[in-house]
This record gives sequence, structure tokens and C-alpha cells, in this order.
Amino acid sequence: MGYLDIETDGLTVDFSTMLSWSIKRKDGEIAYDCVTKKELFDLKFDERIVRSCIEEIKKYKIIVTYFGTRFDASFLRAKSLHYGIDFPGFVDEIIVTKSGKEVCKYNAELYHFDLYYLVRSKLGALSRKSLENVCDWLGIEGKTPLKKSTWRKARYGDPESILEVLDHNRADVKILEELHKRLYSFSKWTRNPL
Repeated sequence: MGYLDIETDGLTVDFSTMLSWSIKRKDGEIAYDCVTKKELFDLKFDERIVRSCIEEIKKYKIIVTYFGTRFDASFLRAKSLHYGIDFPGFVDEIIVTKSGKEVCKYNAELYHFDLYYLVRSKLGALSRKSLENVCDWLGIEGKTPLKKSTWRKARYGDPESILEVLDHNRADVKILEELHKRLYSFSKWTRNPL
């Protein structure tokens, strides 16, 4: 199981660049990558880090996100399609029944659990369902705010700002794991594909 978060310079995939990604193995290390100033100025943009993120994602059977259904997974899938990168989907499996009939079964290569929807369901009375607000309410420390100027500088390749965004990204997967542990007993696992 891995905890995934991406950071981008905007919310629309066709006008935005992924700045960094982090995946924390459950009770383990964090894998990560970030865009470089050279890639931005050579017009390579985020292709390399999208590719490295997908390669890392494929090492897991389950990915946990926060609002990843609507953003992280959607953004990565759209970027992968744009760059011609194989994104995890469904695989065919031919099963022979007891009667000898062949049946095609579709299995997801990777499953996805989005904590946002668990929070919305089980902590619906909270004023806001942002990761920051939920963690604040539950006493989970580690959410790091970034200045708007940091985001703007990172967009244009400032190395120091990109590293600050990456640090923020790595902190988010740590608190995502902690939130998952806190809410685990309230969750019902559903098998949703990434």
C-alpha cells in the first residue's frame, strides 16, 4: 500500500505542470521526484516526472490519496495519455468455469482508496473537508503551508522553491498515512480502480 500526493502549478491538466510527486510506502520510506528548471526551460515540462511517478505507482496494489479521485489520479491519467505513458487500467483474465465455459473477467491492475470520501461520510459535520482542516481537527501535525510566491517561483523553475514544494509534498504523504491510520476502523474497503 502506498500513500500518493502530487503537487502542480494549477488545477487544469491541459494548462498545468506537475511540480513533484511523493509516494510513501505504508510504514516505510518515501519515493519522490520533482521537475527541474532545465526541463521547464527546455520545454520538456513534466513528462519525466509523470513517467517516474507511474513507474513507482505500478509497484503497489493499493494507492491511498486525499481527493485523488477528482485530482491526483485524474491529473496523472490525463498526463499519461498525453505523453503516451501506460497508465494502470484493467487487465483481461480468462476464467474457465466448472461447466467448461470461458468467461472474461476484468481486474484492475491497481486499486485506489480516496480518504476524502471517507472523511466526507464519517466526519461530514466538519466545516471544511480539506486535508489541512481534517488534520487540524484530529490533532495530526505536519501540514506545511506554502506562500503564493513559492508556488509562482516554482512554476518558473526556481530550484529553491521547487524543493520547498517537494518538502510540502513529502509532508503531505506522511500526514495522509497518519490520517488513514486514525480513520481505518471507520472505513469499508471498496475495490475501486485507480
